[in-house]
Amino acid sequence: SDLVTGYGSTSTAGYASSLIAGYGSTQTAGYESTLTAGYGSTQTAQENSSLTT
Repeated sequence: SDLVTGYGSTSTAGYASSLIAGYGSTQTAGYESTLTAGYGSTQTAQENSSLTT
């Protein structure tokens, strides 16, 4: 997994996941997910998901 988090962020990644979080973001990724979060975002991704906020 690849995690890139900013200030006050929490990321939990599963298999083959990629997370990019900004300030105060919370992310939880499942299998082969891609998450990109901005300020104060909360994201939960399931299998093969792509989230951008």
